[in-house]
Amino acid sequence: MARYVRQYNDYTCGPIAIINAIKWSGHKATIKQDLKRITNECRCDPRNGTSHGNFDRILRIESKERFRVRRRLFPTPEEIAQHLVRPGHSVIINFLRANENGVEVDAHYALLVRTAKAAQEFVQINSFEGETIAKVNSHQLAEDLKHRKSIRGKVYPRAWFLTLANYSF
Repeated sequence: MARYVRQYNDYTCGPIAIINAIKWSGHKATIKQDLKRITNECRCDPRNGTSHGNFDRILRIESKERFRVRRRLFPTPEEIAQHLVRPGHSVIINFLRANENGVEVDAHYALLVRTAKAAQEFVQINSFEGETIAKVNSHQLAEDLKHRKSIRGKVYPRAWFLTLANYSF
């Protein structure tokens, strides 16, 4: 398994998701050598994090011949599970978490690399809670994938379905 990394601040989850996708594909990427460059290329900043457009653009540049990218708006847990059960497939999700009153808490990018327990759990890299590798149950994923609109007008969730270059979608 790749040596994945987690973020150490509140705003670089987008660049970290890209680094972890590169690692997932079997290529070298490190926080020390790549985080600053990818953060700058994504125009990631402490106040706003990484926009969907900049994330998508840099993910596609960094994917090069490593993996293919297919973007989806409003993915379902079932679509994600179907994608992950095949070898050479992963998914980056970007979701908006809300508290029990429906008030926006924060948005987050994370890499899902596989399912566990008959697709009742998903292995998430750089979890919302700050863990490098965590298991997210299907109920939490379904909650994270609810359609939401941020106070800035961004629409969530979004997903980038990744497939290794030598595999088929």
